[in-house]
Amino acid sequence: MNATTEDVLKRFRAAGYTVEWVPGKAEWRTRCPRPRCQQDGALRIFATPGEGELQPFAMWCDHCKRLDMADLDRLPVKSSRAAASTFDTLPALEDAALYGPIGRYVRALAPHTEASPAGVLAATLTTVGAMLGRGPHCMIEGAPHHARFMTLLVGSSSTARKGTAMHHGCGNVIRAVDPDFSTRTVSGLSSAEGLIQWVRDPIPEGEGPNGKGDPGIIDKRLLVRQGEAAGLFRVLEREGNTLSARLREAWDGDSLQVMTRAAPLVATDPHVCIVASITPSELARSLKAVEVQNGLANRFMPFWCERECYHPHGGNDDQPEVLDALQALRRSVADSRTIGRVTWTPDGYDWWTDHYADLTTPAAGGALGTLMARGAPIVQRLALLFAVLDGKRERNTAHCEAALAVWHYVEGTWRALYATADVLSDRAQRLLAALNDAGPDGLLRSACRGGLGSGNIAAEDIDGALSELRESGLARPHRQAGKGRTAERWVSMRNLMQDGRNGQEATESTHSDHNDHPASAPHDFGAPLELIASDGPPLDVETEFEYVT
Repeated sequence: MNATTEDVLKRFRAAGYTVEWVPGKAEWRTRCPRPRCQQDGALRIFATPGEGELQPFAMWCDHCKRLDMADLDRLPVKSSRAAASTFDTLPALEDAALYGPIGRYVRALAPHTEASPAGVLAATLTTVGAMLGRGPHCMIEGAPHHARFMTLLVGSSSTARKGTAMHHGCGNVIRAVDPDFSTRTVSGLSSAEGLIQWVRDPIPEGEGPNGKGDPGIIDKRLLVRQGEAAGLFRVLEREGNTLSARLREAWDGDSLQVMTRAAPLVATDPHVCIVASITPSELARSLKAVEVQNGLANRFMPFWCERECYHPHGGNDDQPEVLDALQALRRSVADSRTIGRVTWTPDGYDWWTDHYADLTTPAAGGALGTLMARGAPIVQRLALLFAVLDGKRERNTAHCEAALAVWHYVEGTWRALYATADVLSDRAQRLLAALNDAGPDGLLRSACRGGLGSGNIAAEDIDGALSELRESGLARPHRQAGKGRTAERWVSMRNLMQDGRNGQEATESTHSDHNDHPASAPHDFGAPLELIASDGPPLDVETEFEYVT
């Protein structure tokens, strides 16, 4: 059988295997087909160097080592297992993200629910952070930051099991860890006044409306469970609505107030967390609005959710290992409430010093970069949460690595959303389709007008569509030297990655030494430059195999 990598991927998907591309590598992950293995996510499929158009492949299992064609021939044509997603660049949840008592709970629950582990993790992180309140904190630029999160569970309607993930991560966790906290959980957020009402300050007798006082809310912790975030985002688009500004202040931990009433409504030191669900198309539509640029969208952490298994008769979340994990989480939350300021261990301090530049440098250009621009404070908050649940007053390397693994999943979700092109204008979507069809050679800039299906499109409109693709991390330009003037050629990132290239933009002077940029290195979606390499290094399969062994 003379198969290409694309043939192999199609074969696995036709058999019902979920195949996930690994961001930053010319590799895909899936379940091992060997009957004695069958480990999920263990098999790695590589694109290998080939001649001409041919892209041979290699398969390497973390447990079985190298596989051959006979193993591929065992794949059934159909399977009752979950079908693969229509998304080609879904994020993969790293093992490091499932850290501590929260990670133990997610792992214990995973075999007994159809909910995505990432979705359960997101909901649990947000719920536990809301429970802890403003006690545990770390200092950033002189301001206290608490374990306060706003998360979005992103997935298809009904089949992604977002509601199930919220049920396990919010409802079950509250019942097992702190049943009294249920009184501090609300839904249906639609206005700034409604938000502040739940965390309002007391008003002395004689100063409130009609001269009546108000005892206010003593417990300023609040968890907002928004089943459908699309309605919330539509409210934010209304002219004159102040909820967006109040939500940004709530994430920051600032006091909230509305001054349009006869008696101002004020909430001092609120601790508001939000977990909401939304479909990819609804989120894409919302991202076309002003919430990207005004800084609200990048305060939310999106987690891609997808059903990974079937339980026709419902899952059993009352298993002993699940109940034990919840009890361990309950003890950790109770102990961590007495912790105040959290600092660094020496190794944690060095880790943060080494990673700070990467976390504060835009990982992409344009709107995509804006959405991923708040990585540093979010990673600090996540590390804070992991530390206090360990009973520690200092963050160490393990806490930071766990936090970074969660952040990688958030970044991967943003990239997956943009890879669908739903957030692009119609013109940019048509041009992206043309670039994908053009293959790894891409299109000359002069040919992009034809790619848009019309010769009457103005040059500035073509420029706008190309800029959209570059800022979204979906296409890159490079210069092609030749006789006369140097030509500009555009290639889609999908073709660059399938061609074994690392997606980096570089000057022509860097093209000669392929060893400087191995294809197995992480993708660099940094701020767009003027040029990219016109060719890329072949994948060194033996190096990859040596790495996993």
